[in-house]
Amino acid sequence: MNLCFLSGIITDVYRFKFIYNENIRYKCMACVKLKLNKNQEFELVAFDEMIEKVISNKFKYVHICAKFVENCRIMIEDVE
Repeated sequence: MNLCFLSGIITDVYRFKFIYNENIRYKCMACVKLKLNKNQEFELVAFDEMIEKVISNKFKYVHICAKFVENCRIMIEDVE
C-alpha cells in the first residue's frame, strides 16, 4: 500500500456516482480537486462516509491521508 500525505484547499467536489450492486465494496463515489499551490492541483477520489468529511471541509485548508489505487487514482483515507 502506497500512502501519501497532502495539504491544501479542497476547491471542487464533482462527479458523484451511486453504485447499486451488492457485490461491490463501495456504494457511492465522488471526485475531488485539491489545490496545493497556485500551479498544482490533484484529483482525488472519495468513497462512502469519506465524502461527507470532504464536503464539510470544502474551501478549507486540510491535511489528507490518501493511498494510490488502480488507474493512477488517489483514494482519500482520512481528512483533518
